[in-house]
Order: sequence, then structure tokens, then C-alpha cells
Amino acid sequence: MVSQTAMRGQRVVESECRCWNPAVWLLVSLLGSLVLVALSVLMRLGDVKINKRAVTSNMMQTLGRYQVQLVNGHNRCEGRVEVGYNGSWGTVCDDDWDMVDANIVCRQMECGVAVAVGSSSQFGQGAGLIALDNVDCQGGEADLSQCRSLGWGVHNCYHYEDVGVTCKEPVLLGARGFVEPTTTPMDRSGL
Repeated sequence: MVSQTAMRGQRVVESECRCWNPAVWLLVSLLGSLVLVALSVLMRLGDVKINKRAVTSNMMQTLGRYQVQLVNGHNRCEGRVEVGYNGSWGTVCDDDWDMVDANIVCRQMECGVAVAVGSSSQFGQGAGLIALDNVDCQGGEADLSQCRSLGWGVHNCYHYEDVGVTCKEPVLLGARGFVEPTTTPMDRSGL
């Protein structure tokens, strides 16, 4: 009697659990994972960033001399960085942009040294071509064309990533190495 009851219980379990073959279950799981990965890639397609360490140095390019201008600033030595090459003007993306790169622009513009790196929120977004991305200057370059980048027109940016620069002429030092005051000091004898 025990054996018949045990056999009936086994049949009940088999009839209720029509489980999939493990190979089919694995295949369905893998396909589901692939679909999720594909959706994730499609959703982030425009937001992919290239790490400059992952780009080999032979992919980085230097091209002929770029013209540089700073636009939407208070004077000619501050604003959104725009570069011209072969008759086309475009903006520069802020990926990897730092004060070293900004100093090259200030030097090229004959505006002294960089005191700040701005963004599109400060100097406005450009329109049209994004000319340079992943600019990597070492500091000794005479102009932006000598700095490494992904190449003219190669980018993974949007105009909200346009970079700006604020340059300032260096302070002139007096004969003794100190900053010469432009106004006379206030009389402090009454204090």
C-alpha cells in the first residue's frame, strides 16, 4: 500500500510540474539576456564616451594649423572655443579638456594665460559642426593644431558639451619683482 501511494504521489508531482528541459531553459535565459543587452546599447547609442586611454596613439591625429576664436565672451580673450580649418568653423567638446589645453588656446590667441575653463552654460551652445573632441595638449605646443585629438569632425558629443575659456594677461612685475600698484595706498595714520 505504501508503494502504491508513493507512486501516485510521484505521478501527481510529474503531472503538476511539466518542467522545461534544462537546455531549453538555458537557451531562453541567454536569449533574454541578449535582448536586454541590445536594448541597453540602443538606448545609450548617442551617449557613448570614448576613453582616451582606450584610443591608441596612432588613432589620434594632428592636422594643419587651426584658427581659433573665442565667442560670446565679454572680450576677445574669453568665450566659447571655436576652431576653423579649411574654411569650416566648429566647436570643441569638453571631453578631456583641461587647463593645459586652455592655456594653448590663450597662447594662440595672444591673450596670456588661462584662468578658467567654461562651459556652454557660461558662453552658450554652438551650432553646426563639433570640430574637435578628446583634445590632449601636453603644454609645450605653439597652437591647438599640435595637440592630439580624435581628428577633425570626429566626436561623440553634443553642443551642451562645448568648451569655453577665460584668458588673462599676466600681471606686469615692477623692477623689484613685485606687482606695481596702480593707485596710491590709502593713508593709514588715522586708524
